[in-house]
This record gives sequence, structure tokens and C-alpha cells, in this order.
Amino acid sequence: DMVIGQRCDVGFSMLSMNHAGAHGERLISTRMVCALPAGHRLCALDTIRPPDLAGERFVAHPHSVESRLRIDALFAAHGVELKLQMESQVSHAICSFVEAGAGVSLIDAISAWGYRGAGVVFKPFEPSLVADFALLTPTQRPAPLLLKSFVSHVREFALAELGSGVVAA
Repeated sequence: DMVIGQRCDVGFSMLSMNHAGAHGERLISTRMVCALPAGHRLCALDTIRPPDLAGERFVAHPHSVESRLRIDALFAAHGVELKLQMESQVSHAICSFVEAGAGVSLIDAISAWGYRGAGVVFKPFEPSLVADFALLTPTQRPAPLLLKSFVSHVREFALAELGSGVVAA
């Protein structure tokens, strides 16, 4: 809202970049990871796949979040029905619910990286689902001079912190 209202220079979003009041460009894409409560039987696997989650309670983003639609389509294509326990728009809250034992989830790698709870294990998930992060700038004024350098730094930082196995090309 602040970018669309021309009240800030830069915004970050996982939402669609198509809005008349803001210019969007993909900043970074990361592969989603599976969030499991520590000690869960699936923690022994190196990589989690849709059939592994059959019968598991699932904590999800609401249908209004694009990644939820892609997750639902992927599981449907594999014939796996998710047992939806609860929904939250906030990835950190989803991780907290997983840590409390409410179920398992798929989370973007940046949220997983930032979550500090010790009771969640994050595992690679295949087939790959990608979460796109966008950089938004106002349409009615030029981008700040430092923006190009900042974007380059953010991309390098993400690759260094998350690793090439999680950052999608």
C-alpha cells in the first residue's frame, strides 16, 4: 500500500507484481521447504515428497495466497489429499504451529531461514515449488540511485545464506 500510495521508495512482496500503482521486478526465487516438528518420523528422510505427507495434518496459507494454490494443485496431481488443520497468512505463525505439533507445512526458504524456533526441522521438498519475492517501486517517480546496488547485494546475501540448493535461478 505504501508503494502504491507513492509514500516509500521500495517495498518487498510475495504477492503478484501486477498493480497499476507499482512497478515490480523479481528480486529472488527460492524453493519451498517442508517444515516438520522436531522428532517427527519424516525428519529421517533427506527429501520430502508428496506421498510422504499422505495422512499428515497440514498447516497452510489461505487460498488467497498464490503458493497455496500451487501446493494444492501439486498434491492433487500426485493423488495426495491433505488433512488441513488450520490456515495462517503469516509464515512465521505457520512455523510456530508446526513447532507446537499442529501438523506439517510447506514454507518459503526465506521464512524458514528466519525462523528461530528450535522445534522445527526444515527439509528439502521435491518436486520443486518456487516462491517468488518481488521488489516494488512507485510508478510515478524514478527509482532511488542506490537501488541497483541494493538489489545486487540482497541477491548475493540470499545466495550466501540460503545456498544454491534453495535459491532458484
